[in-house]
Amino acid sequence: GRACLVPDPIDFCIAQDMVSLRVNERINNLYLLAAIRAPQVQNQIQQMQVGTMIPHFKKGDFEKLLIPMRDMPIQKVIGKIYFELSQKIDVNERTSKTLEDIAQTIFKSWFIDFDPVKAKMAGENPVGMETATASLFPDSMEESELGLIPKGWRVGSLGEIADLQG
Repeated sequence: GRACLVPDPIDFCIAQDMVSLRVNERINNLYLLAAIRAPQVQNQIQQMQVGTMIPHFKKGDFEKLLIPMRDMPIQKVIGKIYFELSQKIDVNERTSKTLEDIAQTIFKSWFIDFDPVKAKMAGENPVGMETATASLFPDSMEESELGLIPKGWRVGSLGEIADLQG
């Protein structure tokens, strides 16, 4: 049931579980992509799937799919808007993933590996950190029940540091 747009011409192999569709003058390629991805058509595909372990959609069932048809000018507008929005969503999702990865890297560096503290212990400025932020980190470590932690930090239970609700 997944669909993507493949540039034409392009050399590629179609795997056993893939089908290639070529549009004709009656339907716009971007409109067809939007239609196949639409919940109504996806529902039809799911209803026609066979097999329980690995569901699949038979090639012969394509001609049974009901695709809402519009005049070509409207198809072009719908297809163009759908495709542009899909591209923006993809860019936003990749950006979000990148930002999440950056946040996780910074969190690990600061609060698990204690890189800013280690840099200050070595007499260096923490890499990529403003002076005001660096000043929030101590310049030494001390022993705790969890091992070495930044001096002045403490180990405690969640109940000791937060008011739990519900």
